[in-house]
Amino acid sequence: MTTASRALTQLASWPDLTQAPPSCGTGRALRSDRAEIAHFHSEMQVDLHLTARMIHHFESDLRDSSAIHLVPGSHWVTIRMECQADIDLLMTLVSAALHAHQGRPDHGGALHAPCNDHDGPAPTHENTGGPADPPEQESTVAVDEREEEAIRALIERLTASYSPTRSPAEIEAAVTAAHASFKDRPIRDFVPVLVERKVRAAFGRTTPDR
Repeated sequence: MTTASRALTQLASWPDLTQAPPSCGTGRALRSDRAEIAHFHSEMQVDLHLTARMIHHFESDLRDSSAIHLVPGSHWVTIRMECQADIDLLMTLVSAALHAHQGRPDHGGALHAPCNDHDGPAPTHENTGGPADPPEQESTVAVDEREEEAIRALIERLTASYSPTRSPAEIEAAVTAAHASFKDRPIRDFVPVLVERKVRAAFGRTTPDR
């Protein structure tokens, strides 16, 4: 089983992702109830729908990874799949993508932007109906509720992944502790992703290949 196939099998078991034909017509896709999340175009690469807003916020971090390719103007990033570390990176970024799309209004072009494996021009302000994913003014309560929902979903995913070796209580305690360690971060969008990365690092690579 190739690296990309192993990643697809693991992600397909997540409760908030389903397999579907990709809009680009190439390979296989995973989507949430809000948007397409990932396109598996080949055994060597995956396109991931992060949204332009999240890519802009974390561009420097994304560029630091040799496995990630950024396309100017695109709402998607391309990830090279060669080893277990690339799977771990993809898992973290898929969590980020789900969080980015969760609860956002449908801006049309933003949710249906073409992936990086297409022949047309990269998305622009003109062909997506305006600037992509503009920051929304949300109340603190709305942000807190969205974050707590993402943390609950994270506990469910990690429980499914680590159930052969970790008890549900142990997983919940680890997530709760990791979440508390990020309580002072001013930008909350990426907190669930950081929590997942910290818990997976603490548990080690004990996730079975499914």
